[in-house]
Amino acid sequence: MGQEELVISIDKAHWPKNVLRVLSPLLRKLGDSHGHLIVAAQPARGVILLQGPGEKISLALPGLRQLVAEHFPDAEVPKELLTPCEQAAAAPEEEEAKSPASEPDVEMVKAERAAADTPQELAAKALRRAYATRSASAMRIALGAACAARVAPAHLEEGERWLRELQAGAALGDALASGEVAELQRALNAAREAQVPEERLDEAELQLGRLQAEQNLQEALAGSEAELREALAQARALGAEALEAAEAALCTKAAEAELLAAMELVGGLQAADEETELVFGSAVREAHSAGVVGPTLAQAEAKLQALRDARQAAAAQSERPADENAAENVAGEPPAKRQRSETEGEEAVEGVEAWARCLLEAAVLRCCKRRAIEAEDFDLALLLKQQEPLVAGRLEKAKEAAKAQAPREVDVAKLEEVRSRKQQAVEEEDYDQAQELKDLEARLCGRQLEESHGTSAALRLLSRASPEELGTGLCPVLAEQAASCRDLWRRVRAELAE
Repeated sequence: MGQEELVISIDKAHWPKNVLRVLSPLLRKLGDSHGHLIVAAQPARGVILLQGPGEKISLALPGLRQLVAEHFPDAEVPKELLTPCEQAAAAPEEEEAKSPASEPDVEMVKAERAAADTPQELAAKALRRAYATRSASAMRIALGAACAARVAPAHLEEGERWLRELQAGAALGDALASGEVAELQRALNAAREAQVPEERLDEAELQLGRLQAEQNLQEALAGSEAELREALAQARALGAEALEAAEAALCTKAAEAELLAAMELVGGLQAADEETELVFGSAVREAHSAGVVGPTLAQAEAKLQALRDARQAAAAQSERPADENAAENVAGEPPAKRQRSETEGEEAVEGVEAWARCLLEAAVLRCCKRRAIEAEDFDLALLLKQQEPLVAGRLEKAKEAAKAQAPREVDVAKLEEVRSRKQQAVEEEDYDQAQELKDLEARLCGRQLEESHGTSAALRLLSRASPEELGTGLCPVLAEQAASCRDLWRRVRAELAE
């Protein structure tokens, strides 16, 4: 398709000042709307140039006429922009203008000039142009000029509404930049009343929700564990950032709550059995690891020391000669038999530890699947469900192996040796080792390996191993979930403790 050019001439006297700044974007937009047509104003020549395919130039003429009528109100409509009917009506007038002056019987009729816009109409147009700039200051100036020109009340009311909208939008932008909750709330209410566009309101409401969630989170740091947990969940849902400090504080509060519960359990006791002392000692150590400080921890440590002293005193009073005889039997036992007994005990402990790792893996799978369902991530939930047969099979094999390695008959010498090692571990405050030896003692006494033994071993493993060490024993899918969820191991602990 060939390129054509059309020149529209407009008398230079009718070109307003600075018209190029306003008119050029409109002409460019007109050209783009008709397929990259070139439409440009040349004030120095007093022309508007159109360049492009002839069909597209013809289609752009009505829009160009509207722009000319708006920005050149005092100029006559160029003949190139006249409609066919207007051109037909103007043809006889041109012929009469060209006829010889010697013909007196021909009356010359001149076309009436288009009536110029009144000051009120010009001011009303200025209001619309000012609103299009989205500038509150430009709108304020245009509104003042419209009032001075005594524009119709309807136009003034509309201009005042536009001004309120632009002012409210500017105030909303300042409030968003400030990050103050109260200021943003006031600006949002004013913007809603001023009918600011919905997309601006939605953006401000989202930011306001995030700021309020962060503020609530800071206040919840001084509150209870439940308040902090709720505030943290709300902040996550709204996409708040920098939550690491709050998550660490939540872990600390959870450990402190567990420590308080353990203190209530042993609060009225002057002495406690070994199992109670082990559980309480584990709670104290976890509180240390989670960063719990203050009088609560000091009281717990003092209580633990008092229980240990009371148990040691009771043990010293209850010593019997039979214990010495048993110790002599252990000392006099043949080395080969003693070595075989130690090997069996080590294998039993290893079997229980493997069972404990599989119990941990099963608990991780349940927690991850529950978390995926709560987040409505059903693809992940399905993927985790597909891991259940594999995890269940590994758990069953580990459980059977642990039971197979458990001693089946009472070995008195080994039993006394285990009791001695357990006593030494308690005195050295190695509670994990003491609990393992206590489980081994129970098996040596002829008790069958029960589910609670594996669960206890899993909880001990969870307490002494780091998250990285725990993750190495998981299948790849669960290891990935464990690495991405900092709160997972706390959930697993609660799952196993139920």
